[in-house]
Amino acid sequence: MRNPVLGIDTSNYRTSAAAYDPETGEYQNCGRLLDVPAGAIGLRQSDALFQHTLHLHEQVGRLPEGLKPRAVGVSTRPRAVEGSYMPCFLAGENAARTAAQLLGVPLFPCSHQQGHLAAAALSAGQLRLLDGEFLAWHLSGGTSELLHVRPGADGLPDAERIGGTTDLAAGQLIDRCGQLLGLAFPAGAALDRLQQGCTAPVKAYRPKVKDCEFSLSGMQNQVEALAKKGAPPETVARFTVETILNAVAEATAQALAQAKLPVLCAGGVMSCTLLQERLSARFGCAFATPELSGDNAVGAAVLAARQLRGSAPAPRAYAAGGPARTAPEGLGRSLNYMPLACSLRRARKSRAAAQTHRRAPGRAHLMAAVRPSGLPSTACGRDGEHLPVLLTARARLPCFTSLTSIY
Repeated sequence: MRNPVLGIDTSNYRTSAAAYDPETGEYQNCGRLLDVPAGAIGLRQSDALFQHTLHLHEQVGRLPEGLKPRAVGVSTRPRAVEGSYMPCFLAGENAARTAAQLLGVPLFPCSHQQGHLAAAALSAGQLRLLDGEFLAWHLSGGTSELLHVRPGADGLPDAERIGGTTDLAAGQLIDRCGQLLGLAFPAGAALDRLQQGCTAPVKAYRPKVKDCEFSLSGMQNQVEALAKKGAPPETVARFTVETILNAVAEATAQALAQAKLPVLCAGGVMSCTLLQERLSARFGCAFATPELSGDNAVGAAVLAARQLRGSAPAPRAYAAGGPARTAPEGLGRSLNYMPLACSLRRARKSRAAAQTHRRAPGRAHLMAAVRPSGLPSTACGRDGEHLPVLLTARARLPCFTSLTSIY
């Protein structure tokens, strides 16, 4: 691997650098979790950005010596949609732009989510999925989205959200359960080991799933209530994981009823053994290896390599919160996708029209997602979510609850 593609990713909780050889498929990923204070379940953006600045060069230095990268790929924002932005990605983007300029090689930006999909496809031995249409789950600390993915005009995966959680992300529920049980943050791996030790039958909650969407916000209260009743930690852990599994499985079934497509599972939560066993058996889902389930830079390198080989136009320079990539006029969607998208949209519109939402006027509180430049400080969870900030008439306080649909 003398002439690989270099990948860089600086997400909310991991600093990553990778080298990928597209001819052999060989890769090496070097990553480091950011330091989170004991008992905390989040970092401010300023802290995350500072730690990336301190440690990114260390991860690059762990790659084999003597490499001569032919291109550089970097994640510059959480998702490939307009307005998606997080300052932590600036650390990686600045380093990548500098490296590409000095080496005289092309730079290929992508989103953090697109990198997750590419890394999962590679490690599952399913890179061919990126050449066609498929369904994908991105389940992580800040995201719980069911996506319809098809090749984009720019050579990157074009992922459209068609389902998932409407409030609390699966990873957030896991981390809060882990905090309740005294587990270190992030709690995913430890909670997975804990739930494997559960031998007694557990009657998990089944969230209501409609049009592939569900809510997990009420599950935290049920987890806390179960723990207060004196349930063993293993039981609490299994209850949490099976509740997430029930919601994901039902949403997957609803999507597949509309369009029979392969299903790829990405994100740190999808490294859970129970999720992999059940979803593989029922739907034949493909999963990333544990190393590439969580945040990594391999996906950015894979996407850069695919663009480099001539499947996409020459790269353009995008700002960190740059424009959304959209298909050119006249590029229609496939027939097998139209029933899925249309039926879900019709159902949501019908349901919305049948309901009347009345809100009393007032200035007490307003939930809004804003960029850090407009605030004295911001908060963040894992995996690139753009967190809302609770605005009041007198104060602006960071709120550690994510709205995954806004970034």
